[in-house]
Amino acid sequence: MKQLKYGLQHIFCCAIYSLVLILTLQVLLAELKGTECYYAVKCLKKDVVLEDDDVECTLIERKVLALGTKHPYLCHLFCTFQTEVRVLHVTEG
Repeated sequence: MKQLKYGLQHIFCCAIYSLVLILTLQVLLAELKGTECYYAVKCLKKDVVLEDDDVECTLIERKVLALGTKHPYLCHLFCTFQTEVRVLHVTEG
């Protein structure tokens, strides 16, 4: 089975749910292009993650969300990817 690679070009931002600390963290509602599937996208600024020494926390969060696919009460991680300035976690809603 071939694993698909997703990026920013594959999602369409529908709405912004929250902005925290002047755009250091955003939560967006996004649609996977070509489908009617909606996802929550958590966007973290890389420079803020590095500045606050939260790299390990971000990696742990990704691992916990990845394990969430087997748990009914945790968000299910769809994919993660990076841009030059942001780290994005895409979870099923």
